Amino acid sequence: MITIIALTKSEGEDQKDTVTKLEQQCKKKKIPFYGVRLGEAFVIDTDISDDKVTIHNFDGEGNKINLKPSNTACFVRGGAMTDIAGKGLTRTLEEAGMFMINRFVPMELCANKFTTAITLKKAGISTPRTALVTNIASIDVAVKEIGGSFPVIAKTITGAEGIGVMKLESRESLNSVLQGLWKHDAEIILQEFLDSDYDVRTHVLNGKILASVKRISSKGGDFRTNVSLGNDTETYSLSDE
Repeated sequence: MITIIALTKSEGEDQKDTVTKLEQQCKKKKIPFYGVRLGEAFVIDTDISDDKVTIHNFDGEGNKINLKPSNTACFVRGGAMTDIAGKGLTRTLEEAGMFMINRFVPMELCANKFTTAITLKKAGISTPRTALVTNIASIDVAVKEIGGSFPVIAKTITGAEGIGVMKLESRESLNSVLQGLWKHDAEIILQEFLDSDYDVRTHVLNGKILASVKRISSKGGDFRTNVSLGNDTETYSLSDE
C-alpha cells in the first residue's frame, strides 16, 4: 500500500490547512499518512539504503517513521523552500526514490517569481512583462520595459498568499515603497498591471489537467484574488486556448 507524507511547517490544527485536509482524505481512504514537521524532522545518512528511509523526530515529539521510498508519495509544501534544512530534506527524499509533488527543481524555480517569469516567457506562455529592480537607478529602465505607464505591480521575489504584492499608482509612490523595502533587504520585481476581475488557477499533474478554479476579486477594491485573503471562487472550465 502507498504511504503519503507531507513536508510542512504547519502545526496541523487549522481545519482549512491543506495538510489537514490531505490527512482527512487519507484517513477516509485508509491510506497511511504522516505530516513531517520541517525544522524538527531529520535524516541520518546511514538510514538511507535499499529502498528504506528513516525520518527521525518527524512529528517534533521524538518519534520516527520507516518508509519505503518506492511506495511513498511526498507532498512538498512551500515552507520546504524557505531554508537550507528544508531544501536538504526535500532533495534527500527525492534522491532516495520517493514520488515528489512537486520535485525539487520546479519547486525552487517557482519559489522565485523572477525565474518563473523568465521560464514562462522562454516557453512561449503569455505572462505579464516583468523586470527585476535592485536600486533607484534601475527603476526608469524597468518601468519602460514593462510598458511605461502606471499603475504597476511590485512584488517581493518570494512569498505567497498575496503577501508582498503591491499596486503602485505613481512614480513617487513607487520610489518611496521600494526604498522602504530595500532598507529591509527585500528583493523586488515590477510587473505590468493587467486589469481583470478574476484569474484562473489550474492544477496539473504529470501533464494532465485535473481541475481549474476561478478566483474572483471580491474584497472591496483589493485587486488581489488570493483565496487566503477571503476572495470568492467557483469552478472553471478551461477553453482549448
